[in-house]
Amino acid sequence: MELFRYWVSTGCESREMVAAYTEALESYARSPSCDQKRLSLLTLKVAEYVRDSGNLKEAVPLFQRALVLRQKIYTHLSAEVAQTVNEIGRLYYRLGRNAETLEMWEQAYAIREETSFSLSDIGVSLNNLGLIYHRLGRLEDAERAYQQCTLPYIYYVRCASFDLKSPLFRWHSAQDLCKFFGGRA
Repeated sequence: MELFRYWVSTGCESREMVAAYTEALESYARSPSCDQKRLSLLTLKVAEYVRDSGNLKEAVPLFQRALVLRQKIYTHLSAEVAQTVNEIGRLYYRLGRNAETLEMWEQAYAIREETSFSLSDIGVSLNNLGLIYHRLGRLEDAERAYQQCTLPYIYYVRCASFDLKSPLFRWHSAQDLCKFFGGRA
C-alpha cells in the first residue's frame, strides 16, 4: 500500500513503479514471515497492475511467477490456478500472441468446467474463447462459444443453487433455457 501511495504522490513513471513493486515482492519472498498463499496473490495483483498500466512485456514474468506459485500451493484444478491462467490469457490477447491466448483460455475453461467453480467464471471463459476464436477467424467456433456463454449468465442471475452436472446445464441454446424459465430469449 505504501508503494501505491508513493507512486500516486510522486507521479513517478510506471516503469519505476514496476521496479519498486518487483523489489517489494522479492523482499517479501525473502522475509521469514512470508506466507506463500499471500505471496502468490500479491504477485498476481502486481502482475495485473503492471499489465493494466500498459507495461505488457514486463507483466509476463510476473504472471508466470504467480502461476508457478499457485500451482505449488493449490491443486491443478483450483479456482486460483484457473484465475491466473485466465489472466495470463488476457495478457497474451493484448500482446497479440494468439496461439498462447487460445492455449491459456482453453486451459482456464477446462479447469472451470471440470470443477464447476462458478457459473459466472464459466461464462467468462466461454466469452473469452469466443473472442480469440473470432480473432483467429474461427467464426463458427466463436458463435458456439458465445451461445454457450449466455447459459451461465442467464442461470446465474435466476438461481444460485443450480446443479452444473444436470442435463439442463448442458443445453446449448439460451433460447431453450429462457423458454424453460418462462421468459424470452
